Amino acid sequence: MATIFIADYDFGDVEIEREIIERAGFTLSAAQCKSEDEVIALGRDADGVLTQYARIGAKAIDAFTRCRVIARYGTGVDIVDVDAATRRGIQVTNAPNDWCSDEVADHAITLWLAAARKICAYDRATRLGEWHWKTGQPIWRLRGRVLGILSFGAIARGIAERARPFGVEVWAHDPFVDELEMRQCGVRPVSFDELVAGSDYLIIQAPLTSQTHHLFNRATLRRMKPTAILINTARGPLVEDAALSEALAEGWIAGAALDDLEEEPAKQRDWRPNNPLLQLPNVIVTPHAAYYSEESIGLVRRIAAEEAVRVLSGRAPHSPVNEVARATVSSPTAPAVEHASIPDIALPASRIGLGTWAMGGMQWGGTDDDVSVRTIHAALDQGVSLIDTAFAYGFGHSEEVIGRALAEHGGRDRVIVATKGGLERIGDGLFRNSSRGQMFSEVEQSLRRLRTDYIDLYQVHWPDYAIPYEETAQALADLQQAGKIRAIGVSNYSIEAMERFRRIAPLASAQPPLNLFEQQALQDVIPWCRANEVATLTYGALCRGLLTGLIDENTRFEGDDLRKTDPKFLAPRFAQYIAAVRRLAEFARERYGKSVLALAVRWVLDQPGVSVALWGARNPGELTPLNEVMGWHLDQKALIEIDDILRETVHDPVGPEFMAPPERLHA
Repeated sequence: MATIFIADYDFGDVEIEREIIERAGFTLSAAQCKSEDEVIALGRDADGVLTQYARIGAKAIDAFTRCRVIARYGTGVDIVDVDAATRRGIQVTNAPNDWCSDEVADHAITLWLAAARKICAYDRATRLGEWHWKTGQPIWRLRGRVLGILSFGAIARGIAERARPFGVEVWAHDPFVDELEMRQCGVRPVSFDELVAGSDYLIIQAPLTSQTHHLFNRATLRRMKPTAILINTARGPLVEDAALSEALAEGWIAGAALDDLEEEPAKQRDWRPNNPLLQLPNVIVTPHAAYYSEESIGLVRRIAAEEAVRVLSGRAPHSPVNEVARATVSSPTAPAVEHASIPDIALPASRIGLGTWAMGGMQWGGTDDDVSVRTIHAALDQGVSLIDTAFAYGFGHSEEVIGRALAEHGGRDRVIVATKGGLERIGDGLFRNSSRGQMFSEVEQSLRRLRTDYIDLYQVHWPDYAIPYEETAQALADLQQAGKIRAIGVSNYSIEAMERFRRIAPLASAQPPLNLFEQQALQDVIPWCRANEVATLTYGALCRGLLTGLIDENTRFEGDDLRKTDPKFLAPRFAQYIAAVRRLAEFARERYGKSVLALAVRWVLDQPGVSVALWGARNPGELTPLNEVMGWHLDQKALIEIDDILRETVHDPVGPEFMAPPERLHA
């Protein structure tokens, strides 16, 4: 059973994470690890790891047996050895800065004002009975003084925006931000040396790296003004505490306000307040709380849990830290990929075929060609040997991406390329046209886009009722005879249409829709194919993402996403299908220790007569669960229980008919 392990947390409970993780079909375990050895002892066999403060270094990463994702509660990833994770093919994710950018900017301004106006000193003196303004002396007017910020990312910009109304001149140093951009924000760009020497108040908001560790040491602190105040709302180890203690005690600088200490107490099991800084009157310390609000803490917990679920469910993370090399995506201990045969094709077909509709860049909210190419490479490296595409997928763009990917990867003779035609573009629309001339023209264009001199499997995408099936079949038989295509298939054809077609041309395959929610093909097309030794390439195994377990009532689809008009995703049916997915996820987890995604694909593969299930992907991470599908089967009792779940939850089923392109009358 796939498990997500929380290495440490200080939230009081993990119910937010539990709801997200268990709803997706995974199990959750949690601990309070304060050392890497504890992480190894308790999380060695986890499939995913969430960490707040616990160190996940190379030692732990090398000890992990199944880990595929490390999700950080927060933005900084200095506690994770990202290079080691990348070498092991483990995805690392974090939370983008905006999850707490307002909170940190507010906290930085609060610390600055509290230190500059001596608020804590006044409070202490007043509580001791000393009621006099002199207990805070000296205090300098803010207006006209210099507030410096180290870095100029989103949080630093928020700090600058909040500080300017106080009349201070804002300076900033960030070697990665264009100076013109700073000036446009009303900030003066300066060098690091100028920032240190010229700031009256210096706010640190830089990331912790090997270069910034102990950046504020004795040498740096000695260059600051004796009246300066240092504020740190970044990570504690950017400041050398011993040096700062000395600087404050001896008057090198006037004060400090810190949101963390160098030893980072949250990472220690038995921390005691022995740091000398805590004994000094001119220091304010908060317990690494700058990021905190009720809203932000809930958000970061959801982000981390959802990122882990995305990766383990085969989807791309929203905030990846590293790019997992394709050579390390597949586990060497994973079950072997299953294979099937397709008539007229000598190469065995992997029973999982890569579907590339989304790579066309249309109807799925857009995509990135470079990522699509890496996805194809990842599929090939995991043993997928069949790639399915069509002219309809972006008006040929998907074919172009596949052609590029195969040219860069090599091994064209070890890949079955299946494409589809018989749709004519008119304006921005597609209309059925499988006339002889259209088929010859489309095959030539597909060969060019795919950068190949033959197509392994050429399929008629949709039946064209205005053109005799015999004309289409004869055209493809002639193209096969000419060596342009090696095998002939059809998609979305009825039994009657296939009977007529195969009287003229050898029919190698049929491509019907098939998934847990769309089972009509089991009643007609697939039994016929099985009886007539025609291979089947079924599409829609995950039902447009419904069966990934990552879609719920709050999911919204943007842009040209076809699910905006899919009846399954519209009320009142949507709630029925979501209820079914949750029941199926629970069943998959309890019976097999699998995700609902794995259950859905395994169900398709275990249907008699199914040769190949097409798995749509547009990001390498979306292929990660492939191994979870192989090496097991559903028994008859499970199939019956699954049918019962569907019958109890989906009361108004609907098929995929909405996807059919319109017919066109031919002259």
